[in-house]
Amino acid sequence: MREQKYNPLEIPSYGTEDAARYLHVRYQTLRYWILGGASNEPVIQIAQKRPPVLSFMDLLECWVLASLRHKEGIPMRNIRSAVETLRENYDSKHPLAEAEFETDGVFLFIHDAIGLVNLSKRDQRALEEIMKAYLRRIDRDVEGIARRLYPFTRPEHLNSRLDAPKVVMIDPSVSFGRPVLINSGISTAVLASRYRGGDTVLALAREYGRKPHEIEEAIRWEEGARAA
Repeated sequence: MREQKYNPLEIPSYGTEDAARYLHVRYQTLRYWILGGASNEPVIQIAQKRPPVLSFMDLLECWVLASLRHKEGIPMRNIRSAVETLRENYDSKHPLAEAEFETDGVFLFIHDAIGLVNLSKRDQRALEEIMKAYLRRIDRDVEGIARRLYPFTRPEHLNSRLDAPKVVMIDPSVSFGRPVLINSGISTAVLASRYRGGDTVLALAREYGRKPHEIEEAIRWEEGARAA
């Protein structure tokens, strides 16, 4: 039997409660996306179903789905159709994380070798090109594989037309994929815990050699996630 190569992007690492907090979505909504309902199959096929635990790639798919639903307002039936098209026609294991989408607010499109494809209408060709700001929060390597996510640190950023600052990152190769300050291994959970324990933002900024607004945003991120 051939041994499978270790891939940190596919390791089950995020429980459903943590994933819902990181993405600023309701716990019940996340479970519906990954486990399905009485009459619907799951939209996202996660790494581990019992108990449900998400990989980094699963987390990315949920983040893109949250953006499509809450920021772009794409109907769920059109998202399901797009996901099915990618799985069937493009052999995509993680359709929402692997594809670089464009949208007109109703349908989803991707570019292929021929042109722009309307995924929501089962591979119908289209002409529109509308970029998606939230996709700029996913870093990809030279092969196009997603490696890092810069999540929204505040719920209000989900509906903003402006690019929110990138302060927190989730990278499966850094701190076991737990949220950290950008370009570091400084845990946002540790910062928030120390702040609750009495350390000031300025003191933490001096100790870690970071800007005070970064420390403050990381703490806001953790507190917002705890309250979600």
